[in-house]
Amino acid sequence: MQIQAAILVILLMQAPSTDRKTVWSGVYTAEEAARGQAAFVQSCSGCHGAQGDYRQMGPAFQGTPFMERWREFNVGSIFNLIHDTMPRDNPGGLDDRTYLDIIARMLQVNGFPAGTEQLTAEGIRKIQIEGKDGPKPVPTGAIVQLVGCLAQDDKNNWIISKGSEPARTERNQGSTDEELQQAKVKPLGDQTFQTLQINSLSGFEPEAHKGHKIQAKGYLRRLPDRQRIDLTSMEMISPECQ
Repeated sequence: MQIQAAILVILLMQAPSTDRKTVWSGVYTAEEAARGQAAFVQSCSGCHGAQGDYRQMGPAFQGTPFMERWREFNVGSIFNLIHDTMPRDNPGGLDDRTYLDIIARMLQVNGFPAGTEQLTAEGIRKIQIEGKDGPKPVPTGAIVQLVGCLAQDDKNNWIISKGSEPARTERNQGSTDEELQQAKVKPLGDQTFQTLQINSLSGFEPEAHKGHKIQAKGYLRRLPDRQRIDLTSMEMISPECQ
């Protein structure tokens, strides 16, 4: 499994990157980060404190905890979170520009370099959050999605065979139309995942979809001798698994 993960990293790092942006690409300006600090003090400090380094925002917004929480997502995922939940007494109450400015300050305090172009609501979906050494397999405990073949092992336990590399997802229940279209063309992989909670999934009958290509979502558990996904959602993508 370690060899497989290493190969994945090498392939991703060698992939063409002409249009690829990451948080290391200089994706915000110092000016908007300064506006973001002022907006943070005005709208967020009542709960989080006015620390310029964002320590009181909580561990998910700075340093190693930030990277483990957000790496392999795009910046749009942070926007979705703070837009939908903050300020606590008025979620979504700020304009998009203000939320983007606050994210710019968040990137700044995490040591990502400034550039010459401001963040935009459309562009943040194309900016990947990853370490300076490039993308890595998502960590255990992450909410993920993957495609594979629904099967049973020699003990009749349900497994996902030919599974793709797990990817981060914000949505752990069901899939959008766009996600389903992407799942249809997503290639199978060579990974196997044990499943948990498959018989508790509402509206999904595993016997009816044995041998089908499925999209699974859930909590990834990377164990020493196996991988497991604690399922929250499963959908049939194709009656043929190829």
